[in-house]
Amino acid sequence: MKTIYCFLIAILLTLSTITSQSLNSKLPHENLNPEALNDSSLNGNEQYNDAYYDLNDVSSKSYTSRKKVANQSEADVYLLDSVVSVDTKGINFSKTIYTYDSNGNRTLHASYTWDATNNIWKGSYKNEYTYDSNGNRTLYVNYTWDATNNIWKVSSKDEYTNDSNGKGTLGVGYTWDATNNIWKVSFKYENTYDSNGNRTLHVRYRWDATNNIWKGSYKDEYTYDSNGNITLHVAYIWDATNNIWIGSYKDEYTYDSNGKRTLNVYYTWDTTNNIWKGSHKYESTYDSNGKQTNVNYTWDATNNIWKRSTKYECTYDSNGKQTLNVNYTWDATNNIWKRSTKYEYTYDSNGNRAQVFSFSFQTNFYDWNGINKEELTYDSSGNLTQKIASVKDVTNGTWSFTEKNNIFYDANLRILNTDNYAWNSQTSTWDLKTKTENNYNTQGQLTISISYNWNSLNQVWSQSKKTDVVYNASGKVYYKQVYSWDVANSVWVKYTKDEYTYDINAVNTSITSYNWDNNLSLWKPVSKLEFTYNTNTIQTKYTKYFWSSSSWVVSEKGENTYDTNGKLVIKIIYNWDGLLNAFVESIKTEYAYDAKNNQTLISNYQWTHYDTAWALSQIGTYFYSMKNISSVINPSSINIQIFPNPVKNEIRISGLKEYSKFDLLDLNGRILMCKDITNNEVISISSLSKGVYIVRLQTSEGSKVTKLIKE
Repeated sequence: MKTIYCFLIAILLTLSTITSQSLNSKLPHENLNPEALNDSSLNGNEQYNDAYYDLNDVSSKSYTSRKKVANQSEADVYLLDSVVSVDTKGINFSKTIYTYDSNGNRTLHASYTWDATNNIWKGSYKNEYTYDSNGNRTLYVNYTWDATNNIWKVSSKDEYTNDSNGKGTLGVGYTWDATNNIWKVSFKYENTYDSNGNRTLHVRYRWDATNNIWKGSYKDEYTYDSNGNITLHVAYIWDATNNIWIGSYKDEYTYDSNGKRTLNVYYTWDTTNNIWKGSHKYESTYDSNGKQTNVNYTWDATNNIWKRSTKYECTYDSNGKQTLNVNYTWDATNNIWKRSTKYEYTYDSNGNRAQVFSFSFQTNFYDWNGINKEELTYDSSGNLTQKIASVKDVTNGTWSFTEKNNIFYDANLRILNTDNYAWNSQTSTWDLKTKTENNYNTQGQLTISISYNWNSLNQVWSQSKKTDVVYNASGKVYYKQVYSWDVANSVWVKYTKDEYTYDINAVNTSITSYNWDNNLSLWKPVSKLEFTYNTNTIQTKYTKYFWSSSSWVVSEKGENTYDTNGKLVIKIIYNWDGLLNAFVESIKTEYAYDAKNNQTLISNYQWTHYDTAWALSQIGTYFYSMKNISSVINPSSINIQIFPNPVKNEIRISGLKEYSKFDLLDLNGRILMCKDITNNEVISISSLSKGVYIVRLQTSEGSKVTKLIKE
């Protein structure tokens, strides 16, 4: 891999061709605000997943790989070699260097800062990585810079061992002893797995330098049943006094024949008596009708017995929909369950929830007392058409209505009207409360929405708010106007308005906002945004205005310049100077790409009023080299296809015979997506920017690394 080190020459060459090279902005076209130099490579940030383990996710799928590698020549990509930043005077400021192996795994990440006094690069930090033939990391070495001798000095390293399935079995951490120039062990962890790939043991140790022995730190043991369900998790901590493992906590699980958990018991270790003592317990039972009962217990340390705490019962119908939820608390005095709350659910013939009842248990009457009730009605399309809420009348024990909502739809299932009612307990009738009416045009677009409040005194509807939406011939919003109702004069009073304009391509060119001045009976402008586009309908300019007295006053504008390939090359932000009565430059960012559309330059400038010129604040130069990242391990037995490629939104991967590991990386080696997939599973990449990415697949039959082009 060749890295260019003649940075000043390279910068000058790049700057001279900045407007002719193609580039690709990572920002959406509508966002014209400048950014600081924030590429993660410049900041030295990485998103590698080092060998740390989630102890709560201990089961995993098995991946087996073979060792024969066959490179595929069609998978050439340009990987980032280095990024160089320069200060305002064009003097080197910082530098980051990367290297990769033949599979596209990053092997080096080194960051430097420029020593202007001695005109040399001085290191900041450096990380080196090594991988096995299956792409599993085996070594990580960290370096710090020795400023006295101007050399890298090792600081720490981690060594990783993986089994044939790619699972980490051993990790050892070291620190560098600069006095004796030797590695000294610091910590290690060990993992073991069963034949199904489930982790059964995780042990972490620390090195006792005084006695030159490993001493335990913590340990986790896991047991599984034949279905892969975890049945036991025991956690230990190290007793440094007696140099033995002692218990910390323990979870036990049991399951029924359907794989449903029936028991979870949690224990803590009693160090005084050296025994496990219960903490809490959860029991679940299921009957043939789908009824589920869960009982929670707490441990009575005085009597060394489990004591009931709470219980809830859930019942489901034949379609798996919950019909009942009853909650209980334990009465320790009378040794009985006491009912607490209850929820009942009913459904119509289409499976829509039709009723919801909530109850609390009244111990003085020893009966359920209703609290709330909801009754739901739907049309033949499953749209909610009515909801009636009720509360239980404690006086006579009957349900009393509180509120009712009606929803009406047109033939195209658009909401036409909503009516809201409040229950009048004195007249036992529904009193109108509020309503909304919607109108649509022939294209199905909302044109009018009016809200009303019911005037119970005059028994009439009183308008409250109205929104008018008007569209142009292209179906685009022309303006939105909001009115409020003047009760005294019984007329609509204009309130706010937004107007939209478009070019011949139906692309939005301006948005103007107004407030209504009642005194002058006219619209007063408030703010305005104007947009300009090129022939490819890519936004090239925006201008912000605010209204002052009798005219628009500009406040800010942004300009984007693109090359013939539609790639952003320059972004400039201007602020309005009221004294000069002109726009004054504020911030500028320039981008450049090479012929392969790899970004080669990002430059930030600040406008200096004294010199009336752009002053370079920071510049980053990117250098690349071509790598063939495609490989197939065990190619004779693996036939995996990724399609479509190039892709716009979604890909599928065929040829997978079981769960497989899918990784998607960018060309800087950062992992963007990591998941387990099945054959022909749809994977969405619509959120990714256009460009080239790396796909890594690991299956039971072999593995594959190739490139993916996002259009």
